[in-house]
Amino acid sequence: MRKLILLVGMLSAATQAGVIKQVEVNNNTVLFSTTSIADSNLPCTSVDNKKLRAFSLNTHDGRAMYSLIVTALSKNYAIETVSAQDCADTHGAERAKTVRLLANTNKEVNTSGSIGVYKSDGISRVGSFIKLDKSEKVAGEQYIWTYIDGDAAADYKTIIVEPHFSTEIFYSEYGCKGEELVKRNTSWFNNGKHFQTDTSRNEKIKSSRRKGSACTHNVDYLNYSGWPAKEIEHPVCGNGLCTIRED
Repeated sequence: MRKLILLVGMLSAATQAGVIKQVEVNNNTVLFSTTSIADSNLPCTSVDNKKLRAFSLNTHDGRAMYSLIVTALSKNYAIETVSAQDCADTHGAERAKTVRLLANTNKEVNTSGSIGVYKSDGISRVGSFIKLDKSEKVAGEQYIWTYIDGDAAADYKTIIVEPHFSTEIFYSEYGCKGEELVKRNTSWFNNGKHFQTDTSRNEKIKSSRRKGSACTHNVDYLNYSGWPAKEIEHPVCGNGLCTIRED
């Protein structure tokens, strides 16, 4: 397993540590550079990526290294990078095997807090931010926050907020009137609010409307029923989406 080290102490020339200059994430691969990274001499690196190092977010170690880089950025700490001597994680960029974070105790260094995940109110802290994934689903965007908190755990924690699962909305009355109904027991986020199916009531479906289409009445729906939706508070995020900000 790769070593992930937090070294607290004064920076010195012997460490050859550098401050992060650039970070980008593309296709689940992190590319970064520091003030101390020398040009790569590996034949697999491209000219544009000579000063960059890379690692994949598809492994536990990669996600942990990204967490260290996020911390280094937020606190203006320096890092050391050990090369894996290959370009295995992305074409044209030298792979980082180890990232070492060095916390400078110099009072002149910016000691602003880390990046945190907060409830929708922006005040109640949930944990320390690792990453946010957004993906387009059939009826909207899915949000996945990855974070850590003060509870010991074998892996990172996640918060998942799903959009509505269908582009077709069902109604309890003809002409797409009455209550909106769903045929699945689930929860979702729509128009800034969280919803959940109310399984305490069951209603006959009488009409439906697909996104961008006119209201339709299908006799087949008379054989089906659905549940109305009720507005809820998300168990972690609260009344809206979770937020990210510097502590």
